[in-house]
Amino acid sequence: MISFRLSLIINTIITSIIFIRYLYIGITFKSLIIRIMVIFVVNHIIIRSFYCSFKKIITQQNKKQKESLKSSKIKPLKLEKIDIEENDGRIIIPKDSTS
Repeated sequence: MISFRLSLIINTIITSIIFIRYLYIGITFKSLIIRIMVIFVVNHIIIRSFYCSFKKIITQQNKKQKESLKSSKIKPLKLEKIDIEENDGRIIIPKDSTS
């Protein structure tokens, strides 16, 4: 529905500009109507197809980002619980670290 409205607004602007240009040149009214109708239909199809294709691309990228966020989980560190009295000011080193 949004693509139809967007296409209609853009086509109305383009068609009015072309209509004014052709009136300034001075062609017959019948050929003017036929040309405007053809241009309107072609522009409508082109703009709507581009809008729909870009919308599909954006939704696919959003889905990929959501899936990547779901798949990557944060793993908690395995730290030893040491009482303050037993620690004596030493640095607590995780078991998995190699440094």
